[in-house]
Amino acid sequence: MKQLRIASPADVRAELARLGWPLYLLAAAIRMHPTRLGYVLNGGRPMTPALRARIERAIVEEAQRRATAAAG
Repeated sequence: MKQLRIASPADVRAELARLGWPLYLLAAAIRMHPTRLGYVLNGGRPMTPALRARIERAIVEEAQRRATAAAG
């Protein structure tokens, strides 16, 4: 499993852009309202260590799912 280290909300936004994954799908994967996640990613709310871990896990799982689907 690929390790992903998110140091800031900008890292999350960059990974979402790289994957082409909309914010609302990440929000659904981590069971958080998209507006609240938007506040976190725009610096309006703090990113807790637990939230950071949930985001990292969801992004890694999505990247693996896409890689598996592409491999056929």
